[in-house]
Amino acid sequence: MGQCECILLGILIIAVLLFLLPGCHVQLSEEEILVIQTESISIDTPATVYYGMLHNHSNYSDGKGSPDDAYRYARDTVGLDFFGLSDHAERLTDKEWKSLINTAGRYNQDGVFVAFSGFEWSHNTYGHVTVTNTEDICRANESGTDTFYGLVGWLEERGHSFF
Repeated sequence: MGQCECILLGILIIAVLLFLLPGCHVQLSEEEILVIQTESISIDTPATVYYGMLHNHSNYSDGKGSPDDAYRYARDTVGLDFFGLSDHAERLTDKEWKSLINTAGRYNQDGVFVAFSGFEWSHNTYGHVTVTNTEDICRANESGTDTFYGLVGWLEERGHSFF
């Protein structure tokens, strides 16, 4: 299992623990870093904890700063292990989408930092879904992916996960 898959599995495990463990809650600090607080958890097997965020926006949609600014800040200033941009698909041009993929690729450093590229599928009825590491993009306002089932079908065709 690669580093990217291990991080996604770790995020899933943390999410499940947050719902199952008593006294466990999440708060966002001023620096917008996810902090997990628990009363006491006993883990028999040593675990590696990775810190990061996967749902962030740049000035390509409704965020501030360029994708370069975001990845650089996450890696060099905050010291995150992983970081992902997921700008609103409906606001991204094809050129910006390719730029997000290329920018994430430049910031990836094996064993040091994982940069995810992604987009946010935003639908007024079905909600918002973050999709990571696809070659292409789909939008909630396009035929074929304008329902949640359409999005799921699109993802299954590509073998990708989403959350």
